[in-house]
Parts: sequence; structure tokens; C-alpha cells
Amino acid sequence: MIPKNLLRLISYCSVFLLLIPCVVITACDASPRTSQVWPNIRDGVFYIRHQVSHPNEPKVDLRWNDAWIANSQEERIYWQSPTGRLIQRLTIPHSKISGTHTFNVIETLGDYRLEIPGASFRNYTLSVDRDTAIVFEPVKVHKSVSIASGTQLFFKVPANTAFSLNGKYYKGVSSLSIADSENSKNKYRLALKKSQRGLYSDFQSLAIPAQDQEITWTLIFGGSGKVSFWLDGVNNLFAQRAEHLFIPKLAPGQVSVSVSNPIKGGQSTKGQTPLLGAALPFSIPPESTYPLIDQLHLKASNLYFFEDVLIKKRGFDSRFLELYEQRFNIKQGVSIRAKTGRIATINNAVKTRHFLMQYLESRHKEGLLTDYYIAIADEPNLNYSSYSEFENDYLTIVGAIKASRNPLIAKTLFAAPQASRFLNGPTRQGADHRSGYQWAEQLLQHHPDLVDALSWHEWLVRDLIATEWFYDSIIEARKLSQKYPKSDGVARPLIISQTNISSGQSLSPYEQDTFFAALWWTSVICQSIRSGDLAQLVWFKAADDGTYNKGLVTKKRGQFQLKPVGLAMSFLSESMLDKSVSITNPSVEVDIAISTKNRSSEGEKDQISIIGVNKSKRKQTLTLTLPESLRFSGGIAQKLNKDLTIEDLKFQQTSGGTVKIELEGEDIFTINATL
Repeated sequence: MIPKNLLRLISYCSVFLLLIPCVVITACDASPRTSQVWPNIRDGVFYIRHQVSHPNEPKVDLRWNDAWIANSQEERIYWQSPTGRLIQRLTIPHSKISGTHTFNVIETLGDYRLEIPGASFRNYTLSVDRDTAIVFEPVKVHKSVSIASGTQLFFKVPANTAFSLNGKYYKGVSSLSIADSENSKNKYRLALKKSQRGLYSDFQSLAIPAQDQEITWTLIFGGSGKVSFWLDGVNNLFAQRAEHLFIPKLAPGQVSVSVSNPIKGGQSTKGQTPLLGAALPFSIPPESTYPLIDQLHLKASNLYFFEDVLIKKRGFDSRFLELYEQRFNIKQGVSIRAKTGRIATINNAVKTRHFLMQYLESRHKEGLLTDYYIAIADEPNLNYSSYSEFENDYLTIVGAIKASRNPLIAKTLFAAPQASRFLNGPTRQGADHRSGYQWAEQLLQHHPDLVDALSWHEWLVRDLIATEWFYDSIIEARKLSQKYPKSDGVARPLIISQTNISSGQSLSPYEQDTFFAALWWTSVICQSIRSGDLAQLVWFKAADDGTYNKGLVTKKRGQFQLKPVGLAMSFLSESMLDKSVSITNPSVEVDIAISTKNRSSEGEKDQISIIGVNKSKRKQTLTLTLPESLRFSGGIAQKLNKDLTIEDLKFQQTSGGTVKIELEGEDIFTINATL
């Protein structure tokens, strides 16, 4: 028999233990003496140092669980060597909501890199040996982690360096405090609160003055839950132990790219290159923007046309549609039916069908946008209550228009499903049954002749390393379209009619307004060209509008100007030729694309163009092996610098067809030559 007083003591202790939360820095199922644990990471980069003083090769244990709608999301984790070489790409399928994995280092000493790209829908927890030096670089503005109250991290600031501490409130952590470990008087607190303007891009910032000596600061989180925190003006790196702080050394990288499957006696062409475009407004843009639009060299567009406006004001859009087609020579794209405020769903399909028949007839009579595709609804997999509801509207409208006796109406082309994302589900509950792929397959399987182009919007591929997602999405879309062909045998074009780093208003000025967007867009263009299957690729939007500030153009001090991403568009667009060339590229840090154009008249030479981007901050040596059919001499090579200047780029070409290019960190470049 256990004495009653002992039982009472055990009971009290049990209750007390239940009240003690698991400390976030140390996992509940790991001993603090053997492990350091980084839990609940949603977006960020870890650098793990393998050094001589550490006798054992470190390893990283990763585990994950559902944060939100993980069963609708495939995700990828990237494990890289000190030179940036991809050691492992961990692909986590939709079905694997939770799981574990171990990343091992190879013998090479140096700083290994593990990236959890956002937006992630799983919570990731990393465990490493207690003595392993590891630093964390959180994403800026977007939520990067869920954390417990009182958690402490360390960061280091050099002498005579001012910096800022920044954070964004996500209904979790409510304050960030920092303290100088050597001087108790140096303390600062940053309160985190909801944006008064209701803008996602808003955050709080606290300027910290320079000190006359190097300082190691302690960062303390007030409150628990989701948070975004970061540093500006200094390295955005945090450690759990002050002695573990280090600045990663990015060893130079070596990238070898080759043209695959050369065709004897000709070029190794794989398919078409996409027409680049931007989403244009449902209005006449200011005349002062015309030179900037010209500079973008747009070949395609995405347009909304608002049913409620056009019912009241017939022909309201004729003037600006004529401007887009004739003044700017934009003759292809997708027009999305909606209502004011971009209301996507249809209340009365018969009424909408009647409107569309009248509208399309008048538009075709005026000769406007005859090569554009129509989408009856914007992102139906996000906005409709069910697929069957969307299908009923689609059949009611598109079926009748295709069967019209009026040839002007019957020749209308339709793009579907105009989904929010393709391989992954949209950001809403029940997304596991709502991916663009799933809705496209149902529509193609039962109504293949009612879909003239397969179209979707691609969002939330926010990290530079993850842009290969575009290539994979395009390849899967092509396979799906071929599985359910049209009866006339005409291949459906594939169209990404809207894309951006982020969706809606979930915008970070660190991405949209900086050279980061230029790197991202160049990478996406390279991945799309490489597929050889995409017909149109459209950036959303053409210009900032005060709400959706993710344009190619912005207005500063009363003047319109191209943002860095707009300058990248201008720099690249004239270097894209007609035919995509198939390449093999193992790198996740350097993207390139090759395109060619056959001579159009006697006396001209065939052309070749190479565009590329070094997405990392490390220097890279790019070696490109070309077959005999694609060898060129000379050529004009240029690069777009981070300061937005353009300068000549040097490269070497051997008689054997090898081109060698030395790239600085974050370089965008083009080579244009004749064959």
C-alpha cells in the first residue's frame, strides 16, 4: 500500500508537470544535453557548419506535422553542400501530412544549407547535436515560425553599425525584446500589433543606434504563437547559443549545363517559348505610362471584363481594348469574366450566357481581341462551393456559345479552369479536393471539346530555390491535356495567365520592390522556356494600384517608373526567340534557358539566345556544352546588375563548343548570337 500522503504528493507533482509547457528551443522528446531543437518552422534557411573541431559529422533530423491543409500540398525541402550543390531534394507528397527524415553531411567541411521554402503548410522541427553550430535566417514579413513565450535567441552586430529590429504580428507573439549581454542598460522592446490599415505588408520596426563595440544581443519573444521577425542593416542570422553565431561562407559553385538529345542535322528544339505578358487594367492607362509599357515588350495579357459594368455601359471597354491591341500590339491573352470587385462566381448562368453572347458578338464585330481566350470565372476552385456547381455553369454558358449558329459567337475560344494554383490546392479549407489539376481533369475527361486552352494561376512559390515548381506544373499540365485530347486533334495551349511571388494582398516589399523580384521572374521565365510547353506567361499586375502593389510599374514622387522586376522584363523580353532548346541542368541556384529562331529570309543567319540567372549570393562558374548545330562565334553578352545598371558580360567559347561564364552573386544575363 502506498501511503495517502505520498499519493497526494504524486498527484500534486503530476498537475504541476502538466502546467509546464515544452520549451520551444528544446523538443519535449529529446534530451537538452544531446540536442538543440528548432521547432515549428514555416519558412526560412538554416546553415549548419561542419568543422574540424567537431569530431563527428553532424546530421539534421527533421520531422513535420500539419499546420493547415497539409493534405492538399506537396512540399519540398532542399539540402545543399557548402558549394551550393544539391545533395538531396526531399519531396513530401500531399498524403504525407506528418513524418520524419534525416539529412547527413558528406565529408566536405564547410557550411551546409537547408531551406524550408514558403509558403509551407506544415510545421517543421529540426534537431541537431547540441555542439553543432547552426544559424537560422528567417523570412522577412511572412510568418517564419511558431514559438513559445520566453524563448531566447542570439544575434551579433559589429561595432559602429546601426540596425533595425523588425517584426509582424500574426495573432501570436506580441512583442520582441533585445538586451545587450554585457551592458544591462542597452534594452529595447518592439510591440507587435495588427496593422491599422489592414495591409499584410505592414510591420513594426525599431531603429537601434550604433554602438562603439561589437555586441551580442539576446532576443526574447513576448507571448507565444506565430510570428515574423528579422533584422535589417546587419546579417539576418540567429542562433540558440551565442558561441554558435557565424556568417556562412558561400564557397564558389560549379554548374555544368548541356543540351540534351541533339537532332542530327538540326537544332535540339523542344517546343515553343511562352509569350510574356502582364495583367492590364479595365481602363485606359495614363498616357505617361505608354513609354514604359512599350519598354516591357508585352506579347500577351490578362484582362478582366466586368459583366455588371458592361450591361449598363455597352461598349465601355472598346477604347482601351483597341489601345491594347493596336497601340501596344498585344493580340493574345485571356479575358476573365467577373463583376466589379472581381466577384468571381455566377449568380444566374442563363443571364450571364445571354450577356456573353451579346458582348462577344459586338467584340468580334469590332475585330477586337479575336485571338484571346475567355474564362467564365476567376479561380473557381477557390471561389465556388463545389466542382459540380462550376461545371453546371460552364456547360450552360460554354456549351451554348460553342453551339451558336452565329459564327462570330461560336468561334470564341475558352480557357479553363483558370484555377488558383495547379498541382497544389488553393488556400481554403477542403483544398485536397480542389487542386487545379483535379478540376481540370474532371472538365477535360467529360467535356474535352469545350476546353480550348488549359489555364491556371500560379501563386506562393516564394523562394528562389523552389521555382522549378513552374517547370513541373507545366509538364504535368501537358500530360493531362494529352490524356484527354480534343476530337479535332488540335493541341491545347497551356497558359499561366496570372502569376506572382505572392497571392492577393499577401505581399512583402522586400520581394516586390527589390531586385529579388527580378531574380524570381527571370528564374520563372527560364523554367517556363525550358519546358517547351507553355504558350503564355503573364505577370500579375502591370502596375501597382494602391491595394495590389505587385506591379511591374509603380509611381514615385508623381512619376511612373519601372520597378526592378519591370526592368528585368524589359532586359529579357527581346532575348527570347521562337523555339525552346532542351537542356539538362542539375543546379538549383543557376537557371538558364536557350531559344533559337530560324532565318526568315535569304541572307539572314539563324539566331540563338541564352538567358540565365544566378539566384544565389555565391559566385558561380557556368559551363555550357553546346552541340555542333548550336555553336556560335562572337555574340553580345550583357548582365543586369543589382544596382539596375546594364554592363557587358565576358564569356569564353572553346572550339569544342564549350561556353564558360563567370557569374557574380545574383546576376541576370543574356547572350545573343548568330549560328
